[in-house]
Amino acid sequence: PHRLLPLGADGSRLLLGFGESSPGHATESLRSLSLDPPLLLPFEARLDGPLRLVRESPDHTRIVAVGGSDAETTVLRASDLEVLADYPHDSEEPVQWAAFDPGGKALWLARRAVDPRIGSDALLAWQPGREPLMPESLPSGLRPLAVLPMSAGLFLFGSERDVLLKQDG
Repeated sequence: PHRLLPLGADGSRLLLGFGESSPGHATESLRSLSLDPPLLLPFEARLDGPLRLVRESPDHTRIVAVGGSDAETTVLRASDLEVLADYPHDSEEPVQWAAFDPGGKALWLARRAVDPRIGSDALLAWQPGREPLMPESLPSGLRPLAVLPMSAGLFLFGSERDVLLKQDG
């Protein structure tokens, strides 16, 4: 495997990622491995790859996988790798990063325009299974690379600078 991610509060499972490619197409197969006892579980998710990011939700019930420019961001149920929701990427403004909010129900998606003269960078709040909310306005010139939800707000990592965006409430 080229990807290993501990799963569960106790780390008793691992998420394994295996890349596969054919001319013009790549996929990543995600598998779950129990560590006690060591056993490859019969669950598999095959996603368009290569994947940029794979993370587990704070409550350990879901996994988010961010695909490439022409793919999607996918939310999986952690217990059996069943696809719960997909957010299709716009190849001109693909999602670069996804992070669960501290409550684990919603995701923040950092979208980055391939060419800022044509598209726009954005930060989107998304509850899987629903349409994303309107994009958050970003400070001028901030090209988002990643987002980290924190109690103080959203910390955006940019290519030139980093910013803490305060949230209402």
